[in-house]
Amino acid sequence: LIMRTMSNAIFSSLPEGSQYMWLDDFVTTSMFLCCGAAVHFGVVQCLRTREKKQAAKLIGLKQTKETAMKLIRLARSQNVPLITLLQRFKPKETMLSKEEIKEQASMHRREREALAQDAKAETEEADSGAEGSRVQPEATVDLPSEIASSFKQPVLMRSEDAWHEKITEADLLFIEYARDIFRCYDADGSNKANPAEVRRALKYFDIYMSIGQAAQAMGRFLRDGGQPTPTNENDISLTFSDFVAFLLEVERYTINRQGRLHVKAFFRSIPPSECLDIGARFAYPFLIALQYVVFWAILELY
Repeated sequence: LIMRTMSNAIFSSLPEGSQYMWLDDFVTTSMFLCCGAAVHFGVVQCLRTREKKQAAKLIGLKQTKETAMKLIRLARSQNVPLITLLQRFKPKETMLSKEEIKEQASMHRREREALAQDAKAETEEADSGAEGSRVQPEATVDLPSEIASSFKQPVLMRSEDAWHEKITEADLLFIEYARDIFRCYDADGSNKANPAEVRRALKYFDIYMSIGQAAQAMGRFLRDGGQPTPTNENDISLTFSDFVAFLLEVERYTINRQGRLHVKAFFRSIPPSECLDIGARFAYPFLIALQYVVFWAILELY
């Protein structure tokens, strides 16, 4: 807007003509550079928003660290891959009658009431001088008409393994997200990912490394866990169990960039928004200097 106002101001003191004017063309070019800077700012902000959402996935996974480590230990004790073990905790389809559905709903209601009473007791103990809250009426369960009208209906229920291990679907949400990302880069289904594949998978959690950094971090993590690693770090691989455990501890192995990086490795080790911002820091001063040089050179042509 400022550039456009300056362009209009030129003709407020000079008569308009059919020929091109050097100053008007210079200001118009500057306006396009300003528009490019505004577009660059918008793109960087969009990338930052996406990166924050990716970082939230890692935060969510760390909040379920206890469940994740419990599943990893369970998978190792049973000598099965964690990906296979997760299938046991998926909801299972079963056939239930109307009375059985009511019984299940009643059992869940009693569990919720017990938890609510414990929370209420803690609140009343903390606020003993305050007026007690009103007792809420007992909730009733309204069954869908299509279930009530049939003697048996297929429904999804928590698996027996989930009941036994006390693992909820909320606990598995971010672990299953990590599994889906891992599967994207485990095309052959070998349950192993090399440094290049791990580096690409980590980007979905807002973690950026070069291939060399990923290999070094993977090697350090495995050796800290008592596992031997190949002398050539590029031959290191992680199973899905190791990948989840690595995500939970990744900040311990990525706090510093190791040594001087080549240009390509450096840009791989930073977020896309930072890559674009660094590029713009070099590009815009160059374009402005180029604008002055070109317009000075063609001044005699006007």
